[in-house]
Amino acid sequence: MKKRRRLQAVLLAGLLALSALGLSACGSEAKKDEASSEGTEDSSEKAAGKASAKGAGADKKDDSAESAVPTDITVTLNETNSWSDGSGNNVQYDITVENGGNTEISDWSLDIEVPDGTSIAQSWNMTPTLSGAKLSIVPADYAKTIAPGQASQGLGLIAVTAGGWQNYSISYTEGGEKLTAKGVSGSAAVIGDGAVLSAKADGQAESTDASGTAGGNAGSAPASPASGIASSGKAGTSSKKDTSAGSSASSSNGGSSVNVTAAKGISALSVKGAHLVNSKGQQVRLFGPSTHGIAWFPQYINKAAFQTFRDDWGANCVRLAMYTAESGGYCAGGDKANLKKLIDNGVSYASALGMYVIIDWHILSDGNPQTHQDEAIAFFDEMSKKYASCPNVLYEICNEPNGGVSWSGNIKPYAEAVIPVIRKNAPDSVIIVGTPTWSQDVDKAAADPLKFSNVMYAFHFYAGTHKDDLRNKVDKAVAGGLPVFITECSITDASGNGACDKTSAEAWKALIEKDGLSVMEWSLSNKAESSAILKSSCKKTSGFTEGDLNESGAWYRVMMRSFAGK
Repeated sequence: MKKRRRLQAVLLAGLLALSALGLSACGSEAKKDEASSEGTEDSSEKAAGKASAKGAGADKKDDSAESAVPTDITVTLNETNSWSDGSGNNVQYDITVENGGNTEISDWSLDIEVPDGTSIAQSWNMTPTLSGAKLSIVPADYAKTIAPGQASQGLGLIAVTAGGWQNYSISYTEGGEKLTAKGVSGSAAVIGDGAVLSAKADGQAESTDASGTAGGNAGSAPASPASGIASSGKAGTSSKKDTSAGSSASSSNGGSSVNVTAAKGISALSVKGAHLVNSKGQQVRLFGPSTHGIAWFPQYINKAAFQTFRDDWGANCVRLAMYTAESGGYCAGGDKANLKKLIDNGVSYASALGMYVIIDWHILSDGNPQTHQDEAIAFFDEMSKKYASCPNVLYEICNEPNGGVSWSGNIKPYAEAVIPVIRKNAPDSVIIVGTPTWSQDVDKAAADPLKFSNVMYAFHFYAGTHKDDLRNKVDKAVAGGLPVFITECSITDASGNGACDKTSAEAWKALIEKDGLSVMEWSLSNKAESSAILKSSCKKTSGFTEGDLNESGAWYRVMMRSFAGK
């Protein structure tokens, strides 16, 4: 149920405005934008790797006749992530077609020459078809028409490829005529090297200067950790590839390595009855954003982003969602060292800002938490040793058990195996345990709770699908004394997409207020789905304004500000 991930990679090319097309394999998921980049409109354009060199012409096909194409079209293949696993080199791309002319274009499709052996692992809002060395992309119906001055949004894919994507062509209809334009990128071209290629009518290309452009997401170097956080290295960027905000990072994550110590002035939490309390015994509620999969959206793990949520939204917590079985996941060939470094940085930034942080073992397609129990034990042993002195760190040990697994037969035995490992290192930490049916059946846990202190039980809702029956279930469990933590929710349907149901959302808000629940919102990303906090067109990695938010993000901002008394 719900969210499907989105990795990103960059393909910049102009139809008549052609930028360098190249695959930069970075060997690890770059979720880490350890940068505290401010994400201004100017820098975000550079971050997208846009080059605006104008080409001379392209092929026009109309009953075999050829002429110059009158429209300025820019095709952008934006590489936002790459990593290596058992399947090969994985690269994620966001794909954008921008109409810079004065006439609407429609029915566009894109062909790209790719290396032998390339395969498509996943795509969204498009249909990709491989035929030999040619990848053909047809957009979803909603994206087939692009008005003047507008661009397609929300298209992307994950490819397993050796790199060196070169020749491409785009076909489209303009003014009733079917047109085709071609571009060529040399196999040695690398995003970020400053090379731009101008399209020629014969399909050849000549190099032009692209001074001032950048292929990877540009941003400032990671900010130095604030008081309470010790940095063991200095921030830096590669001389060849910018690994700051939003770009793909190398396995070293392109920046500083941090040792996390306890955040100053933040209270240790404990569970009393059905609620969290601070060291003075006062009830505490946590609320803030949940990241999407950190392997796919590393750019949002940056101090400036967290500070935006703290200062503007009133958030006091961030959830770091690390998938286990999905592509690039911790137990699915993902770069474990890089994933743990992303967590290190996330905890570092939250600690420096005086915020709480949840480390989320994000099971989903694996369903049964026992599937990767040994890996979970090793992971949480390492994490709880590292963060033993950090009272702001909470551990969520199984995101959404599903697929018919039971509380008594699977989830509870799993928790009874993992919790003692954490307790050995961090005896007073708060641990959150998922519940059956995608963390909806809190009643099953209420009937047979774990015999550990400082344990809470996860509940997830999507307001468009989940209504009074689940609200009543939660209310009854809390009334019976079960400590429930809503670690994930949205006001969309359970797919993470669809229309926002504000009527049901208001009913959930009323229940959250009534029962004094903590709540985290899905998801801090610009994925092209309605549950993403940010619009897919938003390229910022911090400093988000109301105009950058999706409908669901705007609703949650108002809710969280009210919780914070803003």
